[in-house]
Amino acid sequence: MAGRGRKIMIGCGIGCAAALVLTIIVTVGGGLLLMRPFNRAIEDQEVLADRYGDRDAYAPGPQTMTPERLDRFLAVRAPLQDLCIGFEEIGEAFTAMEEIDKSGEAPSSGLILKSVGDVMGAAFGIAGKLGEYTEARNAALVEQDMGLGEYVWIYTLAYYSYLGREPGTGFDGSESAGMSGAEIDLLTSMARRYGENLAAAGRSEEAALWEAESRRMARTEEGVPFAGGDLPATLADLFEPRRAELEAVFCPHTADVEFGEVERKGLSIRSR
Repeated sequence: MAGRGRKIMIGCGIGCAAALVLTIIVTVGGGLLLMRPFNRAIEDQEVLADRYGDRDAYAPGPQTMTPERLDRFLAVRAPLQDLCIGFEEIGEAFTAMEEIDKSGEAPSSGLILKSVGDVMGAAFGIAGKLGEYTEARNAALVEQDMGLGEYVWIYTLAYYSYLGREPGTGFDGSESAGMSGAEIDLLTSMARRYGENLAAAGRSEEAALWEAESRRMARTEEGVPFAGGDLPATLADLFEPRRAELEAVFCPHTADVEFGEVERKGLSIRSR
């Protein structure tokens, strides 16, 4: 049962789990404090949308992939590292429960109660951690003059396409559920628009590569452009001098929430 419960949480994704927890807590009326970071995150989210447009409509162009924009991306990532440990601790609670389940031995009642308590605390802790993380990310984006769409695009190319990290890693950092259909659609659309903007800028050879890649992504339902280390040289050359910096500010425990937005409906707040 413990293993099954943890797999459900991982398969659903941390954002889904937090949405469930938040809906329960806030609707019951015991989570007003939890709403504060989400309210601030929503305020910054609205600022970002007003300045840079909707995340899902983002159209990357040649001006996106420059050393200056990469500097800003790294500056957004830096303050988020202090929050990474909280997600790691949540993952450890679920991992410990699964290890008991796998051991094949009958655990003591005390160990079971402790593990169940840790898991329940972790499940409810997800909501608070997600609120803090989303608030910090959105505030950093506003400060660095970067929209969420641009952040998602650079994050994908840097960590998934270039460094080969696995998308959809759960908060325990050890298991990938892959990208959701919505994320795949989002990145496929961004790849197509990037090719169109390259063509408009007269970079026809690169544009042809991205046009073909976006068609492949749509056909195979693969959300990572040029997966497997085949990123075009212009982009690989941009990331290579900053490899160590990119690695230093990557958190596998938050990978599943990096693209998310939050919305409020009445007394409920959901991550999407």
